[in-house]
Amino acid sequence: MAKRKKNKRGSAHTFALGMLLYALIFAAIGAVGLRFFWSFIDEYEKSRPNTAMEQYVQTLDKEHIKSLASGFVSSLDHNVQTEEESYACILDAVNIEDLSYAKKSAESTEDSLVYIITMDGSKLGRVILTKQEVDSTFSFSPWVVSQEEMDFSWLLSEKDVTVPESWTVSCNGNVLDSSYLTGEKTPYAMLEEFYDDDFALPYMETYHVDNFVGDITFTLTNEAGEIVELAEGVIDEQLFTDNCTQQEKADIKTISDNFITNYVLFMSSANGFIWSNYSAVMQYVVPDSDLALRIAEAVEGQTYASSRGDDIVSITLNGCMDLNGGNYYADVTYVVDTTGQKGVVQTTTNLKLIISQTDNGLKVAAIASY
Repeated sequence: MAKRKKNKRGSAHTFALGMLLYALIFAAIGAVGLRFFWSFIDEYEKSRPNTAMEQYVQTLDKEHIKSLASGFVSSLDHNVQTEEESYACILDAVNIEDLSYAKKSAESTEDSLVYIITMDGSKLGRVILTKQEVDSTFSFSPWVVSQEEMDFSWLLSEKDVTVPESWTVSCNGNVLDSSYLTGEKTPYAMLEEFYDDDFALPYMETYHVDNFVGDITFTLTNEAGEIVELAEGVIDEQLFTDNCTQQEKADIKTISDNFITNYVLFMSSANGFIWSNYSAVMQYVVPDSDLALRIAEAVEGQTYASSRGDDIVSITLNGCMDLNGGNYYADVTYVVDTTGQKGVVQTTTNLKLIISQTDNGLKVAAIASY
């Protein structure tokens, strides 16, 4: 009886060992099978071009984009923008999450596939995939990136600024030289009536900057070395004109008042003293100028003046500008009460004057009403 129980325990032990061995063999076969299966899946996925493109897009981090943009950045004008600023603008503009790709079948072959990279529907670059010949258990050939290029030219910007000839324009700490000038001279709108006369009048000039990305800031410095800020895209001539000293403004105010007072008296001829009025106004006029000729031609017409008296109410100097070369511009408004057959009529006149420095002091060389 004891012997029979002992044989039963031995048989059970042998059976357990057999089952364990069978399970180990089955597990080993399963593991090999799973490894074989996943190897198949891995090589198959690598043989799909879309997989290669998905992996490529994932590699487009900041450093990768900077590498692709290095040639483009080196071609930019770093006199107006540093390399760091250029890269920062590019990285800010390229949003990896907005990238997509599509195969360009017309340029693709069996062993070479061309993909176009787009961002928000616009072309950004292209990638070429080629088959890589490798030893493969399943005869799959993976696709790898053999060529990549990105076009960042759509980020290029240009910018202009118009300033007086005597000013300097700086960008990125560098003074822009004459190579940035367009060569076109821009007249001052307030002086447009006088450019045909024989005056050495100033012009404004335009600086044009391109071949940079994003935006840049101009620093404008006037002839006094002061930094001046202008509104973007606005030519503010008023800032350009206020360049006279207090003494120059006082002298211009004096000559303007004297000229206008005697000019109004001459033109009205209310006192009947035509030639004395003429002599009085001419002492404030540049001799032999067009204005002097016009006043002389007006003498005959003063016989028919109908005014019974003109009283100047006020003369206001609105602004003035040193035009260089001994010439000044003055903007004046004067108010006159004119007594005529119908009583007193008040008129307001705006007058532009060109005042020139002569051997006998400041004289008026030209006028234009507006």
